[in-house]
Amino acid sequence: MRTRVATIGILIAVIALIYMTQRIEDGAAKTYTATAPTPPATVVDRGAAPLGRQSRLSGFVSTDAHDPEFVQRVLPVVREFFATLDRAGVNPIKGELQFNKVQMLRGANGMTCRFLVGDSWSATIHISPKFSGVMHFGERGPDNPFRAISHANTNALIRLSERAIKMPQGEAERITEHVANTFEIDRSKFEKPEIFPEKMFHYDLGMYTIQFRKKGSDPINQQNYPLSFSVRATSPTTAVLVMYSYNGQY
Repeated sequence: MRTRVATIGILIAVIALIYMTQRIEDGAAKTYTATAPTPPATVVDRGAAPLGRQSRLSGFVSTDAHDPEFVQRVLPVVREFFATLDRAGVNPIKGELQFNKVQMLRGANGMTCRFLVGDSWSATIHISPKFSGVMHFGERGPDNPFRAISHANTNALIRLSERAIKMPQGEAERITEHVANTFEIDRSKFEKPEIFPEKMFHYDLGMYTIQFRKKGSDPINQQNYPLSFSVRATSPTTAVLVMYSYNGQY
């Protein structure tokens, strides 16, 4: 009898030990799962990426300026844009255009292509049955005046303002009017253009921006300004275009 009781006691102890061991192992596994480090988010590489690599976040595929689609569809639009700047006398890039870090996004609404022009400029082109043209063109890097303004970067603002050439607003209005006419902007679809100097605090950057608001639209809503561009003075009577933005809709 005593032997049977002892045997039963040993069995109970073994079962209890196995149960506790399993609980400890389960708990350790759950703790590991709960505290395992989260994988880092995918970083979109906007630099030179292997041909055909696609960003999980943006959908853009990296390629180069030799891509047949870039040569046949994008390049004609780009060359026409810079030819227009030449005719208006405000082309900021002299010499041969060089394109790099090309990325394309194809979708139901057409194809969007973004790329660098040289080392200091970026551009975005959209091509579709409804609209084909430049959606953005502007400076990049430490001399980007809009970045300096938006970040309130006083060091950059000081540097840019010290080398800025001042231009009377009347002269800026004459130049921007000429640029708008060269781009053949349909004035009947817009209110009178608004022009203003690009300044922050007391830093004058020698730049003027002109923006076009849709006819009869609310001036408070920024979505009603589909088109704008900025010029920077190169002398009191001449300037170059340093920013162009158009959302493809009037």
